This record gives sequence, C-alpha cells and structure tokens, in this order.
Amino acid sequence: VFRHVRKWVKANVPLRSHVTPYWMINVGLPTDSYVDQELQDLYRDVTYKAWLASCSNDPIVLDDLKKMIAATSDALGNITDTLGEYEISSENVNVFPEFVAQLTGYLDADQREDGIHILFDVGSGTTDCTAFNLGKNKGEEEFEIIVKSVETLGVRFLELRRQNMPGANPWLPGLLQDLPDDKRYASKLGVNVSVLQNHDKDFRQSVHQQLSRTVRKTTNGGRAATGPVSGIPIFLCGGGARTEFYKNIAEQAVINGKRHKSWILKLKTLDKPNNLQAPNLLSQDYDRLSVAYGLSLDPFNIGNIIEHQQRKEGSR
Repeated sequence: VFRHVRKWVKANVPLRSHVTPYWMINVGLPTDSYVDQELQDLYRDVTYKAWLASCSNDPIVLDDLKKMIAATSDALGNITDTLGEYEISSENVNVFPEFVAQLTGYLDADQREDGIHILFDVGSGTTDCTAFNLGKNKGEEEFEIIVKSVETLGVRFLELRRQNMPGANPWLPGLLQDLPDDKRYASKLGVNVSVLQNHDKDFRQSVHQQLSRTVRKTTNGGRAATGPVSGIPIFLCGGGARTEFYKNIAEQAVINGKRHKSWILKLKTLDKPNNLQAPNLLSQDYDRLSVAYGLSLDPFNIGNIIEHQQRKEGSR
C-alpha cells in the first residue's frame, strides 16, 4: 500500500526539484481498542516499520519484516538516514478511532447535530458500534465516547454461517462481491427464503443485541440528542451497510424503540463532503470511503477524543 501511495503521489502531484515531501501517516483503530495505550504504541511501531520496509527496492518477504520488527533503534536510525525524499519521523505516525475518521465530513455538513449519536459500522469481519457525544469545548471539536463495542458479527461471518447451513448448497460470495438480498441468496443456496431467514435467527439476534446494548448503556438513558421528537441520529456505515440483513436490523431497532417508548432513534446517512474531489463517487456510496477521507486529513485538526469517565472526573 505504501509503495502504491508513493507511486501515485509521484505521478499525480508535481513537486519542484528542491521540494521534499513531508510525510504523515494516519491509522484508524476500532473504538474499543483506542483506549489501550499499549495497543496504540504497537500500531504506531508496526506502521512506522512497515513504511521503512516499503522503501526498499527489494521484494517484501516475511523474514525481512520480522527482522525489521525486532530491529534496535540504532539500526532503524541507519535505515532512516538512507530514505531521502521518503524520510519520515516515527512521531508522524498518528492513530485515532475509525469512527472519528468516518465523521470528519459530517462535522461541517448542514446535516450536523450536536449531542448523542450512534455509529454502527458493519465490516467484513466485525461490527463496531459506538455511542458518543458530539459537541464543541472551548471552540474545539470534542468526541466523548460513551459506549464502545466490537463483535465478530461482520458480513463474512454471516456468509460462512450460511455456507454451513444443513441441506443447502455450500455457496459463498466472493470477497469483493456485494451480498445479495435474502431472496437471491436463498436461491443460490437452493433453499426457500423462509428457511434462510430462520437459519439466520440466532445471528440476527446477536447483532440486534449488540446494537440494543449500546443504546441502553448510554449514560443519558437513550435521551435524544436534539429533543424527544427528533431522536438520536444513528449512522449505518461500512461495506455491509447496504445488505438487507443489517439494514433490517437497524430499521427494526428504530421501530422497537418507538413501540416500547424506550428510546427514539432516526437513521441518518453520511453525506458526501463538498470538498471531496471524487466526481465518479455516488453520494450513497460515500460512507464506504468515509474512513479513508477522514484519515487523509490533518490529525491535529480533528478534535479531542475523551472517554465519558474523563468527563466525569474532570467535573469533580
């Protein structure tokens, strides 16, 4: 990836001969992992050493990467001295939660609201559900993490579970293939759609429980961000957000909250930022690239990220 990025920059960003690029790397972490300082340091270290390894003209092989990971600071210093225009300081590797990167385009959008939000990110392997307060503190953006949850309930695990359905064809979509709706999926498996949906029952319940727990655990008891009529904005993002399975779960959570008068949610989309130069990107597909967009920005302008406990301790 690093080699591809540098090749793209060289071909598309004209630089004067005396100008040396100033490189920065931003890495997104699951919200549940961001509060782990040891894990943050590990991500920074591995990413920095991956950059150094990518600057070699030699093929990238596992044994060389293992040596790079184990290299002393003196050995790394010797490598850094030879990088030239690709030189980068380890301090220029930054990490922050992926949900913050996803929302950077939302901060200046007309659709923005302050207060409690929920972001439900459906990836290939995991579902990352985060409840947070969005607002400004002394003029700076502040993300207050209230609840964080990561589960291995992503699209690929759903597909693998369906593949092992008793009496069905062992069909599995390609990794880059969008998930068909239930009717077409059942046809691929050679079963009735009702059989497929019954087989999904336990998996569906697990995903629904993850989302429900996140809502219930908000310290404000599910109070709406902008008043009881408007409701808490919930973003359904990620590659799996378009699938019928996960969309139905999010929509059912909205219905259940109103039915039981326990919380008021409203599904909301992430609009494509006006300053994003991607003419071929459809607005409804922006959420798939929202993390990449956020990670392309200056990390020092994103804002402050705190845990709810820090807010409580700071108010004492």
